[in-house]
Amino acid sequence: MIEGANTNTTVISVSPSFLVFFMYAALYMVLDPTLIGASTTLYLYGLHYCVRPFCQYFKNPSQGAIVLQVLSWYMQIHPGHAVYEKRKPALMDSFVQAFAFAPLFVWYEILFRLGIRKEFHAHLVQVVNEKRKPWLEQQKKKAT
Repeated sequence: MIEGANTNTTVISVSPSFLVFFMYAALYMVLDPTLIGASTTLYLYGLHYCVRPFCQYFKNPSQGAIVLQVLSWYMQIHPGHAVYEKRKPALMDSFVQAFAFAPLFVWYEILFRLGIRKEFHAHLVQVVNEKRKPWLEQQKKKAT
């Protein structure tokens, strides 16, 4: 823990979750330094204001975090993939890749909906459509 000399100084606690966040931020900074650098600042700002009420609401914040994590995984895999998308999660194809890039994918989706990086979004849509063609053809053959 790093503490300042006076009582007005912010205390920074280095926890396992902070280290995981730092590793993600470092990876994403390498991939897209400009956009992700700004995004990381926004994320930290939001995290700062969400953690304190979360810790105050739950008697044991670790248990609350575990419950929310399990519920989130269930909602993502069952209704999200099995019911809505009718596709297996990317987690089944590449465990490491799913954990490394899924948060980045979600962040880009938010940014694209806000109209940020339109050219990059158009390029990604084109690449994804090309990659999906064989899969779509295979699905058509299965249906007939």
